[in-house]
Amino acid sequence: MNRFGGAASRNFDNLFQSYARAFARFDAAAVAEHWAFPAFFCARGKRASLDQEGFRANVEAVIAFYHRQGATEVEAELVRVEPLFEGLDLVAVQYRLAKAAGEEIAAWEHLYLASETEEGLRLVAAFADGELDAWEARGTPLGDW
Repeated sequence: MNRFGGAASRNFDNLFQSYARAFARFDAAAVAEHWAFPAFFCARGKRASLDQEGFRANVEAVIAFYHRQGATEVEAELVRVEPLFEGLDLVAVQYRLAKAAGEEIAAWEHLYLASETEEGLRLVAAFADGELDAWEARGTPLGDW
């Protein structure tokens, strides 16, 4: 359920629906278009900063992992947006990956920092603990984090 309103909510909803569609198409280039670089990631006390090339390589690995799990559907629901400063927001998104028949594979909440850039609204940081926990609970850890 969205707990905010106005033009900002439409922009964030559009951003994350587009982002989920890019993952569902297994299109790493389209996923990368939603980010400003360098992209920052933090989870379980570890951090990584990726340039565009490194980011695309990482996304290709994540997409291959999703594909091996049987994912054909990627759903994203905007949970909340918390403005931090002008043009910088903390965004929570609930994801659900499913097989073609609708059977859920995994679900988690992901946190992002999103920023207004010259190219428009872009993601600048992700906090992936929820996703890592979801895959680990399923017995299929994602990466070495």
